[in-house]
Amino acid sequence: MESIICNSCFEVYDEAYYLSPCGDTICKKCLSPNISTLVSSIGVVNSCGSGSTIDYCNQIVCKICDKKVTNYYINKEIQILLDSLKIKSCSKHHRKETQFYCLDCKATCCSNCKSDKIHKSHQISDYNLILFNSIYYNIEKHIMNKNKNSNNNSNNSNKSFTQLSNSINFNSTKNNVSIKFKDQRVRLHHTFFNNCKEIIQNVNVIKNKIKDLIPKNGVHCKRTFYLKSIELNKNSSISYFNLAITLIDSTEQSITLLDGSILKEDDLYLRSLSIDPNNPFCYFNLAIGLGSPSSSSSSLSIIPTVATTTTTTTTTTTNNQQIIENGASPPIIAVPQTENELHTSVLLPNGKKVNKVGLLIKAIEVDSNYSYAYYNLGKCLKTSSVVFSNSTIMKKKDLFIKYISFHPNHAFAYNNLAINIKPEETVTLLNSGKIMTQSELYKKAIDLNPMYSNPYINLASIICEPVKLLSGQIISKKELLVKAIDIDSLNANAYNNLATNIEKDEIITLANGKQVNKKYLYLKSIDCNPNNANAYNNLALFLKTNEDKIQLLNGIWLDKKSLYIRSLAIEPLNNLMAYNNLANCLKPNEKIQLLNGNWIDKKTLYIKSISIDPSIPRIYINLAKNMNFIEKIQLEDSTKLSKKDVLIKIVDFEPNQWIHYYNLANALKLNESVKLQSMPLVPKISKKELYLKALDLNPDSDARLYNVLAGIIKTNETVKLLNDRVVYTKKDLFLKSIQLEKDNPNTYLNLSLILLHNESVTMLNELSNLDGNCVEQKQQQQPTKSNSNGIGELKLSKKELLIKTIQLDPSNSKAYINLADEIDSTEIITIRKEDKQLVPFTKIDLYVFSIHVFAKNAVAYYNLALNLPTYKQSITLLNGKIMTTRQLLIKSISINNKFSDAYHLLAKILDHDEQIQILIRNCNSKPPVGTLESFGKKDLLIKAIKLNPDPNYFYTLGNYFKNESIMVNCNLSEMYVKYNGIKMRPRDIFIQSFTRIPPFLLLQTIDNPFHYLNDVMAIEIDYSKRQPTIDKFLNLIDINPNNANHYFTLGYYLATKESIQLLNGFQMCKVSLFVKAIELDPNHIQSYFSLYLYLHLTRDPDVTYVTLSNGEIMCKEDIVRRIESMDKRLTDLMFSVSTNTTNGNNSGSIGIGGGGGITTNSLNNLSTTNSTTNITNNGSPSCSSISSTFPAS
Repeated sequence: MESIICNSCFEVYDEAYYLSPCGDTICKKCLSPNISTLVSSIGVVNSCGSGSTIDYCNQIVCKICDKKVTNYYINKEIQILLDSLKIKSCSKHHRKETQFYCLDCKATCCSNCKSDKIHKSHQISDYNLILFNSIYYNIEKHIMNKNKNSNNNSNNSNKSFTQLSNSINFNSTKNNVSIKFKDQRVRLHHTFFNNCKEIIQNVNVIKNKIKDLIPKNGVHCKRTFYLKSIELNKNSSISYFNLAITLIDSTEQSITLLDGSILKEDDLYLRSLSIDPNNPFCYFNLAIGLGSPSSSSSSLSIIPTVATTTTTTTTTTTNNQQIIENGASPPIIAVPQTENELHTSVLLPNGKKVNKVGLLIKAIEVDSNYSYAYYNLGKCLKTSSVVFSNSTIMKKKDLFIKYISFHPNHAFAYNNLAINIKPEETVTLLNSGKIMTQSELYKKAIDLNPMYSNPYINLASIICEPVKLLSGQIISKKELLVKAIDIDSLNANAYNNLATNIEKDEIITLANGKQVNKKYLYLKSIDCNPNNANAYNNLALFLKTNEDKIQLLNGIWLDKKSLYIRSLAIEPLNNLMAYNNLANCLKPNEKIQLLNGNWIDKKTLYIKSISIDPSIPRIYINLAKNMNFIEKIQLEDSTKLSKKDVLIKIVDFEPNQWIHYYNLANALKLNESVKLQSMPLVPKISKKELYLKALDLNPDSDARLYNVLAGIIKTNETVKLLNDRVVYTKKDLFLKSIQLEKDNPNTYLNLSLILLHNESVTMLNELSNLDGNCVEQKQQQQPTKSNSNGIGELKLSKKELLIKTIQLDPSNSKAYINLADEIDSTEIITIRKEDKQLVPFTKIDLYVFSIHVFAKNAVAYYNLALNLPTYKQSITLLNGKIMTTRQLLIKSISINNKFSDAYHLLAKILDHDEQIQILIRNCNSKPPVGTLESFGKKDLLIKAIKLNPDPNYFYTLGNYFKNESIMVNCNLSEMYVKYNGIKMRPRDIFIQSFTRIPPFLLLQTIDNPFHYLNDVMAIEIDYSKRQPTIDKFLNLIDINPNNANHYFTLGYYLATKESIQLLNGFQMCKVSLFVKAIELDPNHIQSYFSLYLYLHLTRDPDVTYVTLSNGEIMCKEDIVRRIESMDKRLTDLMFSVSTNTTNGNNSGSIGIGGGGGITTNSLNNLSTTNSTTNITNNGSPSCSSISSTFPAS
């Protein structure tokens, strides 16, 4: 192999020339007549081959023998050998380079060929080692032939040896090929050959020292030479570098120097940099060592990275990333095996800590023409650009453009440049100035290396129509991927992307003739690369349920969840699709264990997806579905979000989707408003405005919008849609909802709740769509009006709307209750069932059927108990259970322990000293836990008052104390009860009842005003013993004729026109007794009030005043002013709005009895306020959501 080294300059031939007549062979550079002879006394004779003659014009002298050259030829034999040794792509393994030389076959080969059967037993040498041996072979030969002074001293010999070791030039013959794992080239600028004569004079001493160092068989001899060089010269920067190079192909982790120091590969590079900080190769190799698992790994080619891009699929979101639950995952772009995360760094001799990117930047700053550093910097750069120390900014694409200027025929570089630009973007190459698009760059890469599969895959990812390659071939998207598989049958990305671009049931034929489908391609992708995360994700989409399984090509069976879990084990950081779709497979509170042993729940999986890409609304939608209104979740950036916040984000992401406004409005309270980023000009938007915005985006496609909007507005309120000039009332909105969705029972129910008793509404519907017995009865009674378009106008009453609701939804418990409240106790209605049979119902039957369809309906039990003829009567339910009134009320309370009316009615039917036990359920515990609590009559009344301070409850409680005072014979004024921590006496209780009744209704709602007045004044009167009481007070007046209360009480028991003779013989009527009480006590307010009632209730038009004993004449107004002077509070309550009574404002009022009554207006407000609840909670009525008129008990 020595013949490839020039015998004059000891460098590898660029062109070898045979000289005549001396017969020496030298290189083209040494042939130049302008260069003086370097070594005049060194000569070696090489065998020369025949070659073509080259004429010469100048006198040429052989630089080896100093003889005149008369002729010279190109030495073809050596030239052929040089061409064979050039490192290039292996003809058999196209992605490998010929880095080795087979001495037996005299041919170059790659690392794969080295292990083939052909070269297995042959002697294989490293190409650089061959050059090393050739150089030192020639040096030894020349030095031995020209030895003239063998007696030089040892010191001069050591100095010369050091110069020798520092002056060797190892230039690679590789000009335009891809990059080595670590750069093994060295650039020396020493002047060994200028000192060659001095070396030759000391040749004998040098020969003895170099004899044992001449490489004979491998790297250890080369390493020994470098070790000796370091021993002789501690500041030999290049020796440290070359010594580090010997560890690249070795399994050793470190080297022991001759002084005993143990240094690793990186330590040797750092030693070299401490001596010469301007060696770019040290920075480069240190950077490559940081990016690899081990610095001593075997030599391999640096493969360009390919950035992952996505293609348009059936469903896409922002940034072309597809993550919809049931969509196909984006195709994988061909990416060679990536390096480890660049989290390590190295401490340079100057004290700076630098990572891989910093080392590559330093290599470029030291040598701006170091092409491989540009390439690898672009490969490992995670950001879009890099800043050099001189403030120069280079983008990722600029780094590859710079590299292409050095290597314009490198296919990998064009491929990497293409994936770092956008499809519509163009770049300008530095050398040629050519402007190229992304597609053209991929085509160029294919043209330079047709057996490189990655450009085919990447080009397929950006095209939709067939393209024309530079070779003239027209090829489609699928054909590109089939070609990639043909080039590399183990390319998992090609199989995955081809599967992504075909239909589910499509069959495609590969280049080898094999027919495959979509599922097989995903399976093959996993088989080629078990670490292909996207292939697992896409394969999981073939499974319909979580229980279905699929068999991989290696025989393993996996279900849907297992496929996503495997995908997450492979790619746990950026695997958005796996996190989202695995969460969709889980139940609301289900947890699943990942392969790393961690347990994770559904919400956390969605949060992981959001942390990867926080701009995909579908994930927020899935998360919101699994949240309640009170909880808050914390994202990985520590942001806390409630369900309302999540819904606001969804609206801001997709402001043109009506359903998002609808969902957000449903999450708000009635008077709540929010700020939307998508509406910067609107300060805040309310619940009603959100519904209106949804209707603006979707005016005629969803009845729910009209339904919920009607549910939140007041009865007399109107709204105007944003895109419509029509003004809608509450009733109109429900009618519009029915027009869009004719079979929604909740809409009919809500419409019925806003109608008054016996009120009707006009329906605009096609006659064919109106069915049911209520419509049939209407048509029989009166003909239906219709217009020219065949649209019928039909009036339906409140009762008929409720019947329609039951026909559409026979399990709607609310409809039965409200229909029962609408009819009389003796009325019978008929409802057509699903079998078209008419079934009769009474009021009691409707309540019973309401309980049958929904057994936890507390209101149904209460109303049923309220409408039984007597409290002692029982009723048989449809399940066969017999229940009394008391049991019905107890059941109602056990279902809803906040049902105040049930407590009040149960208290009224209990005996005075009776105790009952009720199962009270704690609804806040999960599951609800019930405890038995004991209640008496007073306990039930106090419980009812705490839940709802209704005046009837206070009045009933006051009567309870009156009865108890009689039974136990105690003073009523000394009795009390604690209410909200305050002691309340019977008088205070009656006053509470008094103050809670509207003043203008007082006189109409009290059966016996005198009785009520005495209750307020806490006067103990037993009305069941009238005559004994009259006799008693006659005797008391006779004994004490100056007690005003005796006269008043006696007058109280007399009829209006009745008179009585006192024991002293005086005859007195009812009015004279009250006047006598006032004479004895001028501040006797009960007597004044009794006189007022006498004048107010008398039917004699002539009686308009009374005369007191002092002659004072008083009309009703005078009496009121007198009472006001004594007790203004009582006057305000009794007389301040009495004028309203005469104005007729009490129309529509309902009497207040034991069961509790409400006005018609308040009844309507009650039903409309809860109409939204009626829509969303079908079959689950609450006490407040049902309009019921309870008769007085």
